[in-house]
Amino acid sequence: MFSAVDARKCLVCLGSEFKDKDFSMHDKVIFGSDKKIQFGYNVKFPKSVEFPNSSDVSFYDEEINMGSILKGVQGIRFKDGAKVSLKYSYFLPPQLDVSMCAEVDLSECYLDDQSRLCFKDGAKVVLVELKNLPANLDFSLCSEINLEKCDLSNQPNLSFRENAIVDLKNAENLPENLDFSRCDEVDLSHCDLSKQPNLRFKEGAKVTLIEVKNLPPNLDVSSCVKVDLSYDYLADYSNLSFKEGAIVNLSHAKSLPKNLNLSHCDEVNLSFCDLKELPNLRFKKGAKVTLTGSENLSPHLDLSQCDEVNLSPYIYKKRYFDNGRVLSSSLKFTYLEYPIDVSQCRKVDLSFCDLSNQSNLRFKDGAEVDLEQARHLPPNLDVSHCSSVKLTGCDLSEQANLCFNRGAKVNLKSSKNLSGRFDVSMCDVVYLDGCDLSSVKELIFKDREQMEESRADLPKDWNGKLVFIEEQQPSSLGLSMFAKTKGGR
Repeated sequence: MFSAVDARKCLVCLGSEFKDKDFSMHDKVIFGSDKKIQFGYNVKFPKSVEFPNSSDVSFYDEEINMGSILKGVQGIRFKDGAKVSLKYSYFLPPQLDVSMCAEVDLSECYLDDQSRLCFKDGAKVVLVELKNLPANLDFSLCSEINLEKCDLSNQPNLSFRENAIVDLKNAENLPENLDFSRCDEVDLSHCDLSKQPNLRFKEGAKVTLIEVKNLPPNLDVSSCVKVDLSYDYLADYSNLSFKEGAIVNLSHAKSLPKNLNLSHCDEVNLSFCDLKELPNLRFKKGAKVTLTGSENLSPHLDLSQCDEVNLSPYIYKKRYFDNGRVLSSSLKFTYLEYPIDVSQCRKVDLSFCDLSNQSNLRFKDGAEVDLEQARHLPPNLDVSHCSSVKLTGCDLSEQANLCFNRGAKVNLKSSKNLSGRFDVSMCDVVYLDGCDLSSVKELIFKDREQMEESRADLPKDWNGKLVFIEEQQPSSLGLSMFAKTKGGR
């Protein structure tokens, strides 16, 4: 919708989405809509543009290069408190004024002519992947600052406000002795910290230091509620300690200190770590512990107090499946050399584990248990008290008396060698698609609806018996009857 106001000089436009529009014949365009305004491809602007009412303005389309959309524009005025995205713009108005904007994204823009760039008190500012930042920018009033992949060589006085959230991951040439002691969150992942010998963090801060170079020798994260030291070399940090209740990620960390104490942490991630130097590792009661792909677990490893335990070798297991069928190639299994006690855990992930040495495996009442693709299940495994059981792709030949909790959610996709009499009638949800049911002589469901929802795929020559508890009488299954049921799914 357009209305002319001295049409050659100024156009007032009330729309909110624009593509293939040419406004260049006017001296000024005022976009008066109070809705979110978005610009797509083939939009041409005059020298002056105003957005007096909109609180959200975007000049970026995810699928289109918008680099030259603002070419020729000499001035833009935004509403106080607006959210503005100008990322990937190669041509910005000289001395762009975003000083009244609540959120500003200038990622991958050319800022050579923006020496007066300044930001509103409390603004959220994103300047990702910029090698040409104007010198001495002032971020001291910003509530959130993202300078990921930026060159900070001309920012010697970089400072941050109280409670700021600061993201500097992959930034280059950090100024000396940055002060993060007032920041709520700090991310320095992949940075060179050789100029930060005295890193200090705020009480209760969240700190991410993934794969950093030159980690300070006196690193102190004992006041932080969340710490990520993934991929770091930690052998020299014998005094490393964590706050009571902290969430700690040490996945892929190299050479963990021998006296590492994680007994105060609420969550611990030791994925893909070598634990040979930590024979007496202990965890807090109720802790969530991830040992995905970890090596050299101690025979004294105590998991008995944990609330959640993950010993699976995989983080993203879905990549090994295609249309519900297990792909057998490239699978790695965790061999649990010593017995483990997970009997008090609310949530247990032993998927892709070799359970040859777990003859006394027990689960807590109401536990959620994942045994997907687990090998060598203990004979007569008791999952009868579990609220959720995943046995996808398992060989159940040693589970003659397998039974489930009333109301349980049970996943038996692609499993094989089920017992002759197999009862899932007590389950709230059950999945049997891809399951080899040739060994089953009597398959018991609550009703026909449960059977249909289970997606059970019986062999064409199957001569077993279907039982529906609510119908009270067993019914022999002929091929024609099942074909009718199958066709109704």
